Amino acid sequence: MARWNAAARYTSALVLTLALSSCGAAPGPTEADAPGTAQADAPGTVQAEVSPHPESTAAAAAPETDWTALDSAVRDYAATLPVEFSAAVYDELTGESWTFEPRTEYFEASLVKVPMLLTLFREVTDQGRELTTDEEYLATQMIRYSDNEAARWMYSHIGGAPALAATYDLIGVSRTIPGERWGVTATNAEDQLKIMRTVAEGADWLREGLRLYLLGLMESVDPSQAWGASAGAAADGAEVALKNGWLPDDALLWNVHTDGVINAGNARYDIAVLSSGHKTFPDGIVVVEKVARLVYDFEKSGAADAAGGNAAFGPRP
Repeated sequence: MARWNAAARYTSALVLTLALSSCGAAPGPTEADAPGTAQADAPGTVQAEVSPHPESTAAAAAPETDWTALDSAVRDYAATLPVEFSAAVYDELTGESWTFEPRTEYFEASLVKVPMLLTLFREVTDQGRELTTDEEYLATQMIRYSDNEAARWMYSHIGGAPALAATYDLIGVSRTIPGERWGVTATNAEDQLKIMRTVAEGADWLREGLRLYLLGLMESVDPSQAWGASAGAAADGAEVALKNGWLPDDALLWNVHTDGVINAGNARYDIAVLSSGHKTFPDGIVVVEKVARLVYDFEKSGAADAAGGNAAFGPRP
């Protein structure tokens, strides 16, 4: 069992008291109204620090990473495709980030299930209590199996859009605006990377045990949903915590996304890859996995060397 996986802390028998119908590996919600697609920053943007955590200052002293090889590879790949994708990466060893079309908008789909749980955990932390059996069950169903019915129950339980918006404010998410229906909100890779950084680094409003519990769930998703951010990394034995999202738009073209936190020893990074315009769901998986693999190959071969093997935020639990 990988060292992140703190789910065992909550492994008491889970008694189901809410009547739920599991959606298993079915896609996210289909009652979607297509959000507009907005183009913003030029591709290949490098940022020294995008953290919503001002206490993280060690990154400023880390050597700069040359992202040219990754930027070139991703641009070349994008030029071959009739679809759109965006990517954002935060290197935990250098404290730097790289983005490609970071603000192009996509359906959030099931990616929202992670910040839903962050919202629950924020409330639980504030209340000074433990998760209930029902909350544990819903959390497991939402992350490991991407169960939409569990997410519907959870969205109501946490207080819906206002509660989720409060969490986004704390994280620094600015362009993902929660609505009455979860999953059909427009989001972008820049916001999704901020969410993954919160999962990886923690926050003062999030109890550490709950953060580790979420990482454990993301590390143990159902094998049928372990694609995406894991490309390349999982085969090399890296620790991979991920959540994917997928949803067709009104034209029946697919949005397919992957978010993740990767620990491959000398390659430690957070990643978001979002895409749209795919004719089929499997086509979307191919694209996001290709981008994720390009990122992993770059991180494994060179990005960490710039930091001399020193983590910007200290060792991960």
